[in-house]
Amino acid sequence: AYIGKWHMGENNDEPRPGFDFWMSHRGQGNYFDIEFNVNGTRRRFPGYYTTVVTGAAVDWIRHPHPKPWLMVLGQKAPHGGPIQPEPRFAQALDGFPIRKPVNYDNHSVADGKPAWLSESLKTWHGSQGPLYGLQAHDRLVRAYLATLLSVDESVGRVYEALRASGQLDRTVIVFTSDNGFVLGEHGRVDKRTAYEARLRIPLIIRHPGLGGAGMIVSNLVLNLDLAPTLVDFAGAPALRGTQGRSLRPLMQGRRPRWRESFLYEYNYEEQFPYTPNVRALRTDRWK
Repeated sequence: AYIGKWHMGENNDEPRPGFDFWMSHRGQGNYFDIEFNVNGTRRRFPGYYTTVVTGAAVDWIRHPHPKPWLMVLGQKAPHGGPIQPEPRFAQALDGFPIRKPVNYDNHSVADGKPAWLSESLKTWHGSQGPLYGLQAHDRLVRAYLATLLSVDESVGRVYEALRASGQLDRTVIVFTSDNGFVLGEHGRVDKRTAYEARLRIPLIIRHPGLGGAGMIVSNLVLNLDLAPTLVDFAGAPALRGTQGRSLRPLMQGRRPRWRESFLYEYNYEEQFPYTPNVRALRTDRWK
């Protein structure tokens, strides 16, 4: 099953091959009252995005599944367009102190930065641009974080549905993101550069049969490792021609030979002319 944000093809919400259940929408979607394509039929679902897709995911988990299954739940939050918390969480962080990053103003040639960084300050990807400059830094960050309160609750609802249906301890749960996001670092509000704030993403895996609770793996793990890992967990033959590797040995506490660096690439997009081509080589200590 695929439920939620797909966002590959702005105007294409048609069911993709490989899924028995499909519930997605055109583009990045809105936070409220969005039209979903459910197995080929479009209809509008009233309510907040996170709540709607979580409800659909919980319903699907509760259905009987005679075969092993995989479900992908794609949240919109905390993506912008604009950032809109669920109303009940809109003021939840009003008393939480928000400070500008220490490198907020570190974006000039004099600071050793490329010229385009300062030149993009007043664009969509800069801290003085229309996306960022429409509201104060603290209000933007609070709204961004408040959307994640709904996601946090969503994870709990999915977890509880698995527990209540007796499937929790035979289900692998993977929590991750497609990218990091800078919230003022180096005068940016974007995800396209190789700065550390956007290069690092969360990755939490719960596998009842592997590793111990709270195990932390510090190896250089990439999102391209996820597919080989899930295929390995499913007991299927290893994927051929992929650069990713199964994380199973790391989760078992073993120390296999592992990558010591990786290449980061961003290719200039005409519709987002505020960031040029970016190339970076990242090791465990340097970039």
